[in-house]
Amino acid sequence: MATTFSDGNSNCRWEGVLIAAQQLVSLCCSTPPEGRSRWTLQLLVDELCRLQVVTSVCRETVRMCLKKTRPANATGGAVG
Repeated sequence: MATTFSDGNSNCRWEGVLIAAQQLVSLCCSTPPEGRSRWTLQLLVDELCRLQVVTSVCRETVRMCLKKTRPANATGGAVG
């Protein structure tokens, strides 16, 4: 989910990654699309691209990002 900015500054790149990760988590906590009971990885990928959070991202990147942000004591079903 990395976004590279034109100045090449690595700090700007990481800020973009953090913003994208925050938006991903926020999206996961939102109501899923109509007709769906929950978000799937593919739905999250499609929505991140539609919202222009990222130009492209693979499901595995989204999965790993969500795995890193999930609290250790969280319970419930997995996304995907």
